[in-house]
Amino acid sequence: MDQTQELLLKLLKINSKTFNASGINQVQNLVQMELEELGFKVNRHDSDEYGDLLVGELPGYTKNFITMICHADTVFSPDENSLYSSKEEDRIYGPGTIDDKGGICVALKAIKSFLKYNTSLIYGLRFVCSPNEEIGSVGFQEHFKSLCSDSPIILGFEPSNERGDIIVGRKGNRWYDIHVVGKKAHAGRHFKDGINACGALSSQLHQINKLTELDKGVTVNIGKIEGGDTYNVVSDSAYGQLDVRFPSFEERENICNKIEQQLADGLMGTSIKYDVVDDCPPFSSSKEARDIVDEYIDIIYELEGRSVRAIEVGGASDCNYFSSPNNLVIDGLGPIGGGMHTNDEYIDVKSLHTRAEAVDKLLMLLQRK
Repeated sequence: MDQTQELLLKLLKINSKTFNASGINQVQNLVQMELEELGFKVNRHDSDEYGDLLVGELPGYTKNFITMICHADTVFSPDENSLYSSKEEDRIYGPGTIDDKGGICVALKAIKSFLKYNTSLIYGLRFVCSPNEEIGSVGFQEHFKSLCSDSPIILGFEPSNERGDIIVGRKGNRWYDIHVVGKKAHAGRHFKDGINACGALSSQLHQINKLTELDKGVTVNIGKIEGGDTYNVVSDSAYGQLDVRFPSFEERENICNKIEQQLADGLMGTSIKYDVVDDCPPFSSSKEARDIVDEYIDIIYELEGRSVRAIEVGGASDCNYFSSPNNLVIDGLGPIGGGMHTNDEYIDVKSLHTRAEAVDKLLMLLQRK
């Protein structure tokens, strides 16, 4: 068993479920030790509720960085029965094997191999490990966005799928909390004196719901509606939750402008206020990214003998928060496996090594760009 697999097993034995700050910091301690041995300067950013955000940096000749993104938290906790190897020992099962402790190991092994023969860097290397990616890295999103300005290249180590594909696009999302205020009245005797908040919200959401355009990858989902008191009372308050998803910055501007214009004026005499509670940018494939990914796919074929695809997916990751219209983002650079967020999560052990070697070659390629 080599050092990378040994590190993975150490990480897997730690309970780093999202809200277990102590366990997450144990993971971050191991990651910090690995990075400091490679010459990185590591900073930790704590929070009241979660574990530490870890940011390690190894500067290059320019002020810019290749930023590599992983996360320490898992959806499930390990127990004595959840961590095991298959009979052929080509798979390891357990919470976080591919999402994302395997990704951490791939990234660290790739950096170690790369620095062995590349001591002069054009771009610096930055390693970011979130403590709570599984719930959207709450509390750290603004910090992520602040790192965009000197991160022209973003590499995400979320897992690949069972086919080994690479992720070149993720939709962004914007979440709205909508509050409507009306006027309460008896629905029989004084109906005309009331202002119906539930009716107004329903009418607004009915129009907004029509804005979904599947051919453009734009979706509007009404996630929750509540309000009012009972049958015979005109409702004086209503509340709704709206999830909007989009594949590009252009489509984000288009759909969100339409929604916010719709919400600008209250209907039926009501007042409407909304809050944006999550604003996750998209990242989409540029021509430059496609060219690099094509070369990376060739590297994968040489190492694994498999043809993989460059795909776009609907769900977001921390990479989205590092995205801007001008940078290059590639995700899914972690290991191959399956069963994410289930008790059957597993990693293809060989892919720990092949994907690390592929990222090593990718780093060499990117340093020349």
